[in-house]
Amino acid sequence: MSNSSIKSTLVKFVVTLSATGFSIFACFGAAMDPSIRAVLIVFTVVLLIPSSLLLGLDTSRLIRLEVDQPKPMQILGAVLGLPRLLFITVLGLFAIIYPFYGVPEMLSDMSHGDSPIFPIGGLILAAAIFVRGTSLFSQHGRSTSRDERSGP
Repeated sequence: MSNSSIKSTLVKFVVTLSATGFSIFACFGAAMDPSIRAVLIVFTVVLLIPSSLLLGLDTSRLIRLEVDQPKPMQILGAVLGLPRLLFITVLGLFAIIYPFYGVPEMLSDMSHGDSPIFPIGGLILAAAIFVRGTSLFSQHGRSTSRDERSGP
């Protein structure tokens, strides 16, 4: 990775983050037609916020993979990686906590003669999320390992 790729990704991230902030400010700060406001909100929620998060994660990954970075850049890389860590934590908590709700709900539905399809689907989803969350967590740990960044 070169510093030019980090800088270009960082510029894209700052531009997207600025556009997101401006769009959010325009949605709540300016007086406009409700239909235009609705389109702007959808544009912000569907395109700008996910783009900002993904570019932030990409920038974080590029910074963390570079071995010789100054301390402020290392801190920036760690801060930009926090949304991923938060997402992994939420997935893990859902996967651990939902079975305590889903199994009694499934048993209750079955005892009342109702179809337990939603609780069963939720339990399958919780299991899949747990597997994906643990793989994301292990990938996060591997990508921040300084030994692996330095290479052979």
